[in-house]
Amino acid sequence: MEGSNLAGVVFGWAANVIAATLLEFVGLGGIFILFAVILYWLEKRTFALLSQVFGFKAVIYSTGWIGTSAHELGHALMCLVFGHRITKLSLFRPDFDSGVMGSVNHSYNAKNLYQLVGNFFIGVAPLITGSALLVGAVLLFFPDYRNVLAANIEIQPENGYEVADFLNNLWGPVAETFGVVFDPRHFTTWEFWVFLYVAISISSHLAPSAKDMEGAWIGLGAALVPVLAINGIAVAAGWDFVTELVGLFRFVGATAGVFAVAVSFSLLGYLMSYLVSAIWYWLKYQTVLTPW
Repeated sequence: MEGSNLAGVVFGWAANVIAATLLEFVGLGGIFILFAVILYWLEKRTFALLSQVFGFKAVIYSTGWIGTSAHELGHALMCLVFGHRITKLSLFRPDFDSGVMGSVNHSYNAKNLYQLVGNFFIGVAPLITGSALLVGAVLLFFPDYRNVLAANIEIQPENGYEVADFLNNLWGPVAETFGVVFDPRHFTTWEFWVFLYVAISISSHLAPSAKDMEGAWIGLGAALVPVLAINGIAVAAGWDFVTELVGLFRFVGATAGVFAVAVSFSLLGYLMSYLVSAIWYWLKYQTVLTPW
């Protein structure tokens, strides 16, 4: 009987540890990967449209000099944060044969867990730093945006937090950011058009490449062991992981809102690219350009 009770306790402990770990990985790692996939698709379709109609050089020199530089700087910054040695840095050096527009080569100690986990953040770095740059650009060109930002980082009460709150955190920053940027009063100002160009250039190059994601998966896998160990100790000590994870997802919702702003600008860039390409394609070939 005592053995049966012990087995039940161990089973319950293991189930809670696994559940907490899965929720953490889905909530944190999953949100990065989801937005990375969406941005990757939008980026590829935008490049394909512009390349088909205007040529690959049009893609590179229209938005690449800003977007690629921001992309590679994100990788380089995270390399420094996680102690990786940068062996080569090319912020913007287009290779017309391979299609590569920039690169960051780095090395690390595979026996160092911190550096190993850092591969995840280095891989998805352009999404993080690019989104931060977009927020910074909005603040620079539209100072009133700081009021929107302050309202969205306000901590909500822990009690009664539901799915609707998460969705509001996701959609709220997008609606409010676009409300500030696309205020009709801004359409006649030079700041609006400069910002729009910068924002579309950055957001069109946010997506981690396939090679970036290979490294990210390595880092995410390496994080599994320490996270399981920490969760095991916390659950054994009586940690109420459900309550704590609700608080975590509140933070994730706000973070996802910033990423959603980046996706929105990337989508806007895709739609504008299609509109310009489709008009030019029709005038030249009298045929409708397929958007995908």
